[in-house]
Amino acid sequence: MSMMLTLGPRRTASLVSPRWKVRFRDDLRKCVVFFGYADSDPHKDGIECIGTGFLIEYDGMSYLLTAHHISHQLADNPFLLRINKDDGSAEKIHIDKAEWFFHPDKTVDLAIAPFILDRKEGYDVVFLGMETLGMTKQQFEDEAIGVGDFTYTIGLFRLFSGRKKAIPLCHFGTIAMYPDDERIPIHDWRDATGRRLISVEGFMVESQSLSGLSGSPVFVRPQTTLDPTQAFGFSPLPTKRLKESPLILWPKAQLRLLGLWQGSWTAPPDDLKAVQVGASGQVKVPVGMGIVVPCYKILELLETPEVKKNREDFLSVIEFNVAELDAVKR
Repeated sequence: MSMMLTLGPRRTASLVSPRWKVRFRDDLRKCVVFFGYADSDPHKDGIECIGTGFLIEYDGMSYLLTAHHISHQLADNPFLLRINKDDGSAEKIHIDKAEWFFHPDKTVDLAIAPFILDRKEGYDVVFLGMETLGMTKQQFEDEAIGVGDFTYTIGLFRLFSGRKKAIPLCHFGTIAMYPDDERIPIHDWRDATGRRLISVEGFMVESQSLSGLSGSPVFVRPQTTLDPTQAFGFSPLPTKRLKESPLILWPKAQLRLLGLWQGSWTAPPDDLKAVQVGASGQVKVPVGMGIVVPCYKILELLETPEVKKNREDFLSVIEFNVAELDAVKR
């Protein structure tokens, strides 16, 4: 059976309860965690944060999800995972020899690992329930999610990651391009020279960001069409415009998971951005347009034979242990 993420020496772990699934009224920031390395700077709480991941639950199993290029950067080296606790502090969990699973399509920038937390340790987290938040490609079309819809990207802002605890920030944006429009050229993160290009399928989202946001969850707010005469009991003001529809667009309360923030376009900074980031010379900064790996690619990864077998093997062991314990009670 495949090993889970190591939670430090001699730490025990229990399967996360389904009650930890996030509800739409919960704080979505609680699903976000930070990756990093040990750092002696006292202002950084002993960790230099480099990227973002988030916690999901699917088919009874809990996972840590991030971008493939983040796990590629971490490689086989030990790293720290910064997770908030109920007492207002953050714990730096030591991870060694994490076993990642990847999408069979090498152009999909996703990495996932089974991730088990002991609830008794008091972690202030939620796991996104993919059965309710995840959407297939057909569901995106059914809910008419498309260009212009509002997005919310929640992740690491490296200039302010939090001293006592991890503080994920929310970046507001809008969908600028749909995946079916055209594939997007990017540099292959596995190529050490940085010259090889690949084409990826993804949403383009207009949203400001800095490095560190890769691996963050991106949510979208679907909209619906309403007839104000029926919804609110009044008629719109008369207009002289011809052929103007009386219908209006109205945002829905619940958010959907659009996907995972992969990265953004960069360019030489202008004077203002150069001052903000202390940039000079050949340094580049984001231009306000990013790429999001679609949510249905996450569902595809969760349903790959390798991930399914890992999940079934682990859950069968859990069920066997529970049955054995019940027999002892009799």
